[in-house]
Amino acid sequence: MKQFYKMYVANCTQQVQDFVYRVPGQSAPRRQPIQIGEQIKLSGDLEEADVNYIISQHAKYGMIRVDEIDRTRTFIGLCYDIDKPVPGKRILIAIEHNQEVLTARGEQIRKESAVALSNYTEARLQDSRLPGTIREVEVSVTEQETASNPNPTFARGVRVSRDSEPPKGGRRRRAA
Repeated sequence: MKQFYKMYVANCTQQVQDFVYRVPGQSAPRRQPIQIGEQIKLSGDLEEADVNYIISQHAKYGMIRVDEIDRTRTFIGLCYDIDKPVPGKRILIAIEHNQEVLTARGEQIRKESAVALSNYTEARLQDSRLPGTIREVEVSVTEQETASNPNPTFARGVRVSRDSEPPKGGRRRRAA
């Protein structure tokens, strides 16, 4: 007698996800939308081979089993569980985790952009044969005021300053 499984997939992102997956033996893919912070039960009778096939399709894109949420340091797009729904509390934990990951990623991108801007500007200054060096660059990112967002709250900045003398063989920059 065949054993069938229920597979639940939860959306841990801040946008609606279209969960598209294939089941062995069927030519057409299946598609089920998952709302923000919600989950779906995959349709149809799923055998163990079907479940494993679906997991292998999405694991390479970051889908993890619900019990791995606490051990994951990267962004969690989707999580799943077998034969029982993903607890709402676990989805919220993953969403909060993602916010921290994305905030840290944004800070790192701003630092790297400031260093690149500083290096580029200094190279252009040297190409123009103007005297002087750049001692410091500050980059700020702010949220734009719009009709739908009249009171923007996002503003971040990073300052890049020259360390003490650069080591021989190259320049060194650090983000402050």
